Amino acid sequence: GVGCEAPANLVGVVAVDPVFSTKKLWPIVPDLSAALYAAPAHPFIVSFAAEVFGLTTGRDLEERLYYSHLDDLAVPAMVLAGEIPLGRPRRVERMPSLVDELD
Repeated sequence: GVGCEAPANLVGVVAVDPVFSTKKLWPIVPDLSAALYAAPAHPFIVSFAAEVFGLTTGRDLEERLYYSHLDDLAVPAMVLAGEIPLGRPRRVERMPSLVDELD
């Protein structure tokens, strides 16, 4: 879980294109790698890339799973995904959804 209790007035959650599984998130690798290259000693960028997305060096993502965050909710949740499917790595004009058919 997220490590804290929900506020008493929370009645629901809307998650917009949430990250559930990081290993497949090929669209974020170029920008995240560029940020790490531009600021290799910046503590927030290094920590964010490694801890949230599993990107430390190179272009390979280590798996981070976040499905349990929805499992632990005590309120209803709605997950919204983008219209362009994540699919396999390819050239895209716009960022695809970070949610795939398995999610």
